[in-house]
Amino acid sequence: MAGEYKALYQQSCDSGFTCLSGDARWSVFLELLNQIKDNPSSGGGPSFLPLAVSDELLDLTTGLAKLTFRSYINATITGIRASVTGAPTGSNIEVNINKNGVSITGPVLTILATAEEDDETAVITDTAIAVGDEFTIDIDAIGSVEPGIGLKVWINLS
Repeated sequence: MAGEYKALYQQSCDSGFTCLSGDARWSVFLELLNQIKDNPSSGGGPSFLPLAVSDELLDLTTGLAKLTFRSYINATITGIRASVTGAPTGSNIEVNINKNGVSITGPVLTILATAEEDDETAVITDTAIAVGDEFTIDIDAIGSVEPGIGLKVWINLS
């Protein structure tokens, strides 16, 4: 099955779509397709949106709009999570999600030093998603000794 998905992914790349690079992003793409295949009750659409914000090799850096995407569906955000492949040390990673230029996380997603998953304290302040909404993901803070690598954000939808 993965071979069929990889061919679909490559066909999309060859057709002029912006392709994601790196194994982490391919893995996220594969997970998304498996979710769609395995969850027919969702009407063929995912119940979550997995997003690879960085690659798996390079240290994270702070900055605005590390990832930008638009919504093509109307939905409601029911939860958000973040994880890294390599944990930060020295200080926490802080990730902010913005919709149409305004933060929708307060407090922000926080991955504590030495942890690989967020601490589940982030609160979504605006849960409505409409077609055309633009989302950006900012990295506000990284580990001071080891910054962390392989940042992913999961947005749960209904």
